[in-house]
Formats: sequence, structure tokens, C-alpha cells
Amino acid sequence: MSGEEQSQYLEVHGINLRIVNLSATCPLNIELDLEALSIDLPNSEYNPEKYSSLILRMSEGTLLIPRSGKITSVGLKRKKDIEYSFEKFEDMLQELGISCNINHSDITIQN
Repeated sequence: MSGEEQSQYLEVHGINLRIVNLSATCPLNIELDLEALSIDLPNSEYNPEKYSSLILRMSEGTLLIPRSGKITSVGLKRKKDIEYSFEKFEDMLQELGISCNINHSDITIQN
């Protein structure tokens, strides 16, 4: 088994569990205009009648972005990939002139 394959498994009480998806959150501590972001960000979807958050699909995974700025990452298997997806979103916001700062110590793995 390669190192990457091993990182997808976790042994608990002698049982090997396979990690297939991590969910993680990180606060940006800013309020976001989701309608404007849906126009400015490629591969984003915002339909508040169906779901209250902006959905941003990236090759690194999917981010769920509520107006409050507490973003959620879904669909990734490794913490470093989650951190990278948050950093990439931070870069996207900064390119739009929106000042924010992702603090890695604020990233919380939910499952």
C-alpha cells in the first residue's frame, strides 16, 4: 500500500477504517455577498430558494459558503487538501478585492 493509500485508513481498536470524505469548516469572519460572488466566481451556484449557501465546485473539492463566511469543505480525503481548497478560495476573494485571512488553526475537521 502506498503512503497516500495508507493515509486514507485509520486504525481504531484493531479495525481499519477507510476515510472516504472529510468535512471541515473554517470561519472567514466576514459577511459575504453571495449573489455577487455567484456572478464573479466560475463554477459557483447560488439559488437561495433551494439552498442558502453558495456552492463552489473546484477541482480540489466543493466549498459550501454561507453569507456568514463560515465555509465548509466537502469531498476531500486529506487535511492538506482541505487547507489548500480554503487557501485557493481566499486567493479568489482577494483577487475580487475582498480582504480575508484563513487561519489554519481555525480549520475544524467535522467528521
